[in-house]
Amino acid sequence: GQYLTTNDLYVVPRDMQSKKLVQKFDQIYRNNGSTSAASSRRKLLWTLWKIGASNYIPAGFCELLVVLCGTALPLLVRELLEVLERNEDNVVKRGMPIAIAIFVVSLLNGFGNHRHRHLALKTGVVLRATVVNELYQHVMHLSPEGKKGLTSGEVTNLVAVDAQKLFEVTQEG
Repeated sequence: GQYLTTNDLYVVPRDMQSKKLVQKFDQIYRNNGSTSAASSRRKLLWTLWKIGASNYIPAGFCELLVVLCGTALPLLVRELLEVLERNEDNVVKRGMPIAIAIFVVSLLNGFGNHRHRHLALKTGVVLRATVVNELYQHVMHLSPEGKKGLTSGEVTNLVAVDAQKLFEVTQEG
C-alpha cells in the first residue's frame, strides 16, 4: 500500500496562503479609520469586501452572462421553431444562423456558469481562511480576564460555523 505524502497535496497559490491573507487583512483593517462599535462593524465588512472583491466581482459578471444566456436561449429556440413552422424553401439558410447562435449561447452559458462557481468558491475559501485565522489569532492573544467565561465550544462555534456561513453566502451570490 502507498501512503499520501505532502507531494500529493494541492499547492495553495501564494495569494491564498493564510499568512498572506492575515497580513492583507491586518493592513486593510488598520488603515481603515476609527474604532467605535458601529464603525468597527463597517470596518470589518469593508476589509472582508476588499479581500474578496477581486474574485467576487468577476463572479458577478459571469453570473450576469449566465442570466443573459438563460434569457436568450428560449428566445432563439422560439425563433428557430417559427422558421421551421413556416416551412419555407430556404429553411436551412434561415435556420442555420439561429442554430449556430443557440450553440454559441449554450457554450457561453456553460463557461459562465462554471467560471462563476469557481470564482465564488475561491472567494468563499479566501474569506473563510481569513476569518478563521484572524479569530484564532485574536483568541490566542486574549488575556486570562478576556478568556473568562469563554468556552472552547463557543470559540469552535464562532470559528467553524460562522466562518462556514460566510463561505456559503459567497456561493449563494
